[in-house]
Amino acid sequence: PGAARRRQLRPQGGALRSRSLRARGVERKRAHEHMLQYVSTFTARSWAKRFLDQLQEASETKASRTLCRELTVPQLAGPYGKTSRRLLVLELEGALAEPTALGELIDVSGPTLDDIVALCDDPRNRLVVVLSARSAETLERVFAPISERCPTLALAAEEGLSVRWAPDEDFEMQVSDFDLDLSWLDDAAPLIAYYTERTPGSVVERKVSGLAWHYRDCDLNHGAWQARQLQVALGELAKHVPLSVFSGDKFIEVRPMRLSVPNVLELALRRLRDLDADLLQSAADAAAPGSPLLERSAATSDDEAPDVLDEDVERDAPRSVDYVLFVASGNGLVDEEIFESMAPPPFDLDEFCARVARLNAGEELDDDDDAAADDVDDGGAPSSSAPGTPRRNSEDDVIGGDDDAP
Repeated sequence: PGAARRRQLRPQGGALRSRSLRARGVERKRAHEHMLQYVSTFTARSWAKRFLDQLQEASETKASRTLCRELTVPQLAGPYGKTSRRLLVLELEGALAEPTALGELIDVSGPTLDDIVALCDDPRNRLVVVLSARSAETLERVFAPISERCPTLALAAEEGLSVRWAPDEDFEMQVSDFDLDLSWLDDAAPLIAYYTERTPGSVVERKVSGLAWHYRDCDLNHGAWQARQLQVALGELAKHVPLSVFSGDKFIEVRPMRLSVPNVLELALRRLRDLDADLLQSAADAAAPGSPLLERSAATSDDEAPDVLDEDVERDAPRSVDYVLFVASGNGLVDEEIFESMAPPPFDLDEFCARVARLNAGEELDDDDDAAADDVDDGGAPSSSAPGTPRRNSEDDVIGGDDDAP
């Protein structure tokens, strides 16, 4: 019986092995066809075409999200020549000089300094501001040769924390001493020194507001890797000590947690408004007897006379600024901060963002928005559109939505 049982099992086992071999052959053939189709479809040409298509799509998406367009020289010079009360803000590194790791190596060429002198000599340029993340000592050294010849040149050090509005004035801190809490310095300085020793070419810059770690002169890959590691380490340290970490163009900066950097445009516009207010007050106080202003004020009661005089003077006074030009290297203020600084209060940021979303979606804005904006300029009802949204009147002229916009 055992032998017979073995004879019965042998044919059955052979059939199972035969079906298994056939199944493996079919699976092998199917896998081979799949791999052949995959290799034939995803060739080097197809991968390159897919990469170029994605790159084109990404560039179109970025262009559609960008509200600002590139300005040509005629488009920039047209409004510039038509205005007479200008505010110019120029960034030092990237616009006036080449970026460097050491502040001592920053050098503005002679022709560029002559151009700045020419801008300051133009009476239509009310204020020329040079903005930099460097210390006040560095800015004084760089612009010392032309300081005496540029009475309207202002220097904004450390992104606006310290500003010198005129060559005969001193640098003024725009924040309180309470915001400059450097108690974290003893904890952060050894950590930054540790990464400086292990990153050849990196340097540490000490400023009033904190520390800056520059890795511009390091190996590209190694410097970027060490910068990411240092930023992570400082982020962990920030959980225990009051500091904030910011990354910029080839540098990492550490500042006090409570410190809020002022907006340079807002500071400059406020100073010009204060100067105009002082001039208006002086003009009102020095009004000659028998002038039309005093005759109109004499026709009213004594309590109403000063108000009438002030209203007439303010109505006849020109705007503080009718043109704003901000030249940056791409790492300064963002567009939202620039528009927000020029917009009159209150600034409806939500409505402005809604209009931006509609523009990005390809929707056309209603004509009522522009008509309402024109009513505001003519003294009518306020517009429902955001005050910071620019409006185009002609091919070469762009007018902002408020009195201080360019």
